[in-house]
Amino acid sequence: MKKPKEKGFQVPDCNEILKSDIPAVAELIGRTARWVHPDTFRALPVWAPYAARGQPLFDAGWSRR
Repeated sequence: MKKPKEKGFQVPDCNEILKSDIPAVAELIGRTARWVHPDTFRALPVWAPYAARGQPLFDAGWSRR
């Protein structure tokens, strides 16, 4: 992590901190995902594909491609 240029409270870039953990999280979701009620599904945030650019790809069975 870069040192802050200014004094005071600085919020770290959590995307950089978590980037290496994304494949493990995706595999965990793939192993444990279950059916969800449609109302719950509609309440979830929309997937933003630009957030995953450069990350490993997964197929419909959540296996790495």
